[in-house]
Amino acid sequence: CLVANPDPDLCGDGDPDDPDTTKYTKVTQTTDVTANNKLDVLFIVDNSGSMQEEQIGIGNKINGFLDKIKAMDWQIAVTTTDPNQNTYAKDGTTVRPWGDGQFRPFDSDGGSQYFMKSTDYSAATAQSKLANVINVGTKGAGTERGINAAYRAVARSTGSYHKNFFRSGAAFAAVIISDEDECGEGLASCPNQSSSVPQNFINEVQSQLGTSKTFSFNSIIFYESTCTTGITMGVNYKKLTQLTGGLLGSMCSS
Repeated sequence: CLVANPDPDLCGDGDPDDPDTTKYTKVTQTTDVTANNKLDVLFIVDNSGSMQEEQIGIGNKINGFLDKIKAMDWQIAVTTTDPNQNTYAKDGTTVRPWGDGQFRPFDSDGGSQYFMKSTDYSAATAQSKLANVINVGTKGAGTERGINAAYRAVARSTGSYHKNFFRSGAAFAAVIISDEDECGEGLASCPNQSSSVPQNFINEVQSQLGTSKTFSFNSIIFYESTCTTGITMGVNYKKLTQLTGGLLGSMCSS
C-alpha cells in the first residue's frame, strides 16, 4: 500500500486520530490451469458418384491427420453428404442409415460402434479403420449436402448415440470432404435449404451445444481453378470454413 500511497494516513497505520484505520490483509490464491485436450471430430464424406478416387486418396493420406491429434483425447465419427436418412452402401444395393447426419459404424457396415475413441485401438489400427470407414462408396444422392449433414448431426445431439459423441467441454471440428458445393450446384439448387445455409449451422451449434462451444468447420474441397476434380466449386463450404476459423484444403493437394 505504501508503495502506491506514500502517505501512511491512506494506508491505515492504526493511528486512532487518522480518518482511515482500515487494516489490509494480503491474500494469495493458487489455481491449477490445465489445457482441455478433448476433441470431437465429425468427417462428412461426399458419397456421390464422382468421389471414388477422392475417397481412396483421402483414406490413404489419413495417417497424417491421426498423427496430428495423437496426444489428444479424441473421438471420431463419419457421416455422408446424402440428405436422405438411408443411403446406398458401396455395393449399390444394400441400404444403410448413414445419411441425414447419422453416423457410419466403425465395427461393420451394420454395426453399433458409431464413433471411435482414442483409447479404443492402437494408432495403426485406428488409422486403418478410419481409412476404411471414409471409403463409404459412391452410390449416394448427387445433391451433396455436407452443411446439412453437419447441421442434422448437431440437431440429433440429444438423442440416440449422438449425445455421447458431442461431449461437454470438448472442442468440435466438422470436416467436409467433397468435390462439389452444397446441394451439388450451390444453395440456389437446394430444396428446403435452411439447414444448408452456413450461418444457420453456426446458430444450430450454439443453440444445441451452447454458445461457449469451441467449434470449426473445415474443408477438403474443390475451390480453385487449377483443380479440376469437380464441376462446381465449394463456395458455401469455403464460406462456412472462413466464418468459423477452420482450415481450408484442396481436394487436388498431394
